[in-house]
Amino acid sequence: MESLLGCVKPDEVPELPDASDSGSESSQSDLDDVFDLRERLRDTLPSDYLQSDRMQWLAAVRQVASLLREDVTLPLKPGSCKEVFTDVASARLLPTWHCAFRGCIASSAESSEQENHERGVWRHIWHTREHRSDLTRTARHFSLVEPHLHKNISVLLRTQLHWRRKSETASLCRG
Repeated sequence: MESLLGCVKPDEVPELPDASDSGSESSQSDLDDVFDLRERLRDTLPSDYLQSDRMQWLAAVRQVASLLREDVTLPLKPGSCKEVFTDVASARLLPTWHCAFRGCIASSAESSEQENHERGVWRHIWHTREHRSDLTRTARHFSLVEPHLHKNISVLLRTQLHWRRKSETASLCRG
């Protein structure tokens, strides 16, 4: 056990009654006393575990979650940058997608294109400089980007920008 935990002592396990001693309290679930799981405090974990891929990923997820609104599944009320749409009594067409980043009001309602919700939200996130830089900064900070992959993404973005500018120029010439 010491080879796994190093100098960290495992949490003490409380004495529990034998499962056969549960008595006649059938309404009381065994889950209440058997599965009392809690996350360990960060400062009690070994340093090499804190540097593991799993913990880096978890820290990155928490960092990104801190950038999002409290209720990411609901769009904002029309005309509001903070208040979530909660009116379920009136009939309204909700946007196909909406941005969950705190303070961002973008949604499919602003776009004339009808597109898949996943494509729409990712297109918005990746083409919004602030969102893209937040995500890439987080990925770099927690070492979640391979150097060769980052280079390939940069080339892809430059190529997309080139073709977008080229198509905009062509449409200006036609129009």
